[in-house]
Amino acid sequence: MINTVDTPALATPEGAQPLSDEELAGLRGGFITTNGFTFGFGVVIRSYVDDRLALQTRLTWTPTGAVTEQIRGDMPGLTDLASAMTSLLNSGIDLRGLSGTSGGVALVSGDGATALIHNVTTGQLQNLIVNSASHQNLRQDMELNLYLPDLAAMQAASSAQQQVSQLTYDLNTSLVSALGR
Repeated sequence: MINTVDTPALATPEGAQPLSDEELAGLRGGFITTNGFTFGFGVVIRSYVDDRLALQTRLTWTPTGAVTEQIRGDMPGLTDLASAMTSLLNSGIDLRGLSGTSGGVALVSGDGATALIHNVTTGQLQNLIVNSASHQNLRQDMELNLYLPDLAAMQAASSAQQQVSQLTYDLNTSLVSALGR
């Protein structure tokens, strides 16, 4: 994987251990082949409330198509979005017009409400926070993984194609010039 931008380290929970390369490989996207080149794509969206994972959605491309997996965090009062619509409305959050999402969760308390929505489909990646609660630390992360195992071959093919195009252009220009003499 090519990393051309230095990114600041993300805060990790106490006692957390880094994953091995094998574990990371299992979390990355699946492989897709196009025009003879293979690449992998995947996305992971995570939403946190007060630095605790509330919702994680993962989209992975496999040879048979896209696979989406959603994991709810273990937080007191956390419910699925569909079950919490009335409570959210009573707390000032109206999501009745929201349709076509692949999932979300809600946290409703006496202090207000928070809806965390992940809409992950083959055509779009969206994450949304709607909040009426006070004194919460809310965060969403979106991690896109693009794996290009054939990058060197793709670059070589592109370079060769550019050289052939330039040679063709040069020959055509020379022939046109020769005709005018």
